[in-house]
Amino acid sequence: METKANYVTVGAFTLLVFLAGFAIVYWVARVDTGGQTSRLDVVIEGSVTGLGVGSLVKFNGIDVGKVTGLSFDEANPRLVIARTVVSGDLPISRSTKAQLGSTGLTGIAFIEFQGGDPNEPSIFDLAEQQGKIPTVKADPSSINDLLATAQDIFNRADRILSTLETAVDDIREPLNTTLENAATFSDALAKNSDQIDNFLEGVGGVGQALADVSGKLDTALKSIEGLLKAVDPDKVASIVDNVDGFTGNLNKVSNQFEDVVGKVQSVATDLQGIGGRLGDTFDRLDKVLDAVPPEQITAAVEDIANAGKSAQASLAEVEKLTQGLGERGEDIQGIISNTQQLAERLNAASVRIDGILAKADGLLGSDEGESLMAETRKTLEAFRKTAETLNARINTVSDGLERFSDRGLADATALINETRRSVNRIERAITDLERNPQRLIFGGEGDVKTYNGRQRR
Repeated sequence: METKANYVTVGAFTLLVFLAGFAIVYWVARVDTGGQTSRLDVVIEGSVTGLGVGSLVKFNGIDVGKVTGLSFDEANPRLVIARTVVSGDLPISRSTKAQLGSTGLTGIAFIEFQGGDPNEPSIFDLAEQQGKIPTVKADPSSINDLLATAQDIFNRADRILSTLETAVDDIREPLNTTLENAATFSDALAKNSDQIDNFLEGVGGVGQALADVSGKLDTALKSIEGLLKAVDPDKVASIVDNVDGFTGNLNKVSNQFEDVVGKVQSVATDLQGIGGRLGDTFDRLDKVLDAVPPEQITAAVEDIANAGKSAQASLAEVEKLTQGLGERGEDIQGIISNTQQLAERLNAASVRIDGILAKADGLLGSDEGESLMAETRKTLEAFRKTAETLNARINTVSDGLERFSDRGLADATALINETRRSVNRIERAITDLERNPQRLIFGGEGDVKTYNGRQRR
């Protein structure tokens, strides 16, 4: 039996099914609300891995559009511009935050808008007024940042591990040597454990001794502190003032002292010249004595010998004066007196020598005797001039020495006496402190009190 088919009906039905499928696809492809859509460019800095054409655009988790294209910014290649189509009535303002997100572990990226001040004007209205496409800057995906950070961490960890491996290779041999040395040292310690115990006991004894010494040092320091407190500061200040005054006075008279020493040295030089001349005179007198009979000039020789001894004694006294001037200031007056007596004795000796020569001239009538007497007379005249010069200079020297002895020596004597008394007081205080240190605590004489130890009934 042959079935008859209506081809027109079949064709019409097929066409309706095709149109219905096209309508469904078109409806699915449209934006959600079916309202007016607007273009929105989203600028993203960095990587946009997982974001592609057809990716969703969300507002607070609700799908409001999709991505229609991706491109680079011609001015800055690091920026990616995502062209999107979203609902035109979205409340997107300048304060709205845009961020690139990712769905779970699948890695599918999307763009999400959050927040915004409702009182601010919409960026769509502002862009329409300016005749531009609205643009929003989005933050990179936190997951991408996390992955990038993790990658950096892995790279750094790899470098650290490589460095550690190199370091271990470098220190392997020294480390083995160190371990061997440690083992040797531990064996030595085990063998000498008894000696170590003795050493530690000795160290403990030293520590105890140091503790005892520290206690004694504390007591000694307290005693010294009490001693310093017992010293009168006024007396110390007085001693310092006296020393200061003495140094000041010594500085004032230093120039005069140099003049005095210079004059004394000049006098000593003159006296040395006198000694040389006296030697020549004695030589000449020896010639005279050889020519004259001994019986006639016995008295003259004795007088000359006495004068020579007096001159030698005077020279010795003057030399002692020059050497001991800085050491014995108290004897300066006596030295000056001795020098004056020396001059007087020289004058008297010259007079006596004149008389002796006159007698010798009377005894000797020959020409040779007259010549010898003439030479002797010249020598005595030179001797008299020397004595007069010595008398004139001794007065000047004595004045300078008197001024020095009256001022400087008195101050020096007072300073020495005061210093000696202070040292004696300090020595007595230290001696008392050594004998009985408890005086610093209990006061008094420090005698230990004695009590009767009998038991009371």
